[in-house]
Amino acid sequence: MPDGLSTTLRYDAPECIDEGRDTSEQLSAIDSPLSGIIQVEIASGDRASLRAAVHRLVRLIQTDPNKTRLDRLITRWLKRHLQRLGAKIDLTPVHSLSRVSQ
Repeated sequence: MPDGLSTTLRYDAPECIDEGRDTSEQLSAIDSPLSGIIQVEIASGDRASLRAAVHRLVRLIQTDPNKTRLDRLITRWLKRHLQRLGAKIDLTPVHSLSRVSQ
């Protein structure tokens, strides 16, 4: 390592992603899976908004070059997120958002 550089990198997660910085409308203008995830979190209190945000997230996954990996990771995250919200649905058989939406 060059002098003065540490071999350990530290990130403070709240400083990396500020979920409340952008509105849902602003996030809609950003075509990235991360903006889709944040939009899902913002919409979590309203079923219709949540459905629209998930559909947008699926579209973003399907157009991403890493769609297989992203689909697997984001599907796992969304299942956990919905469980934390108290969803009364068995999501065990769901392994892919892209396949469910087809």
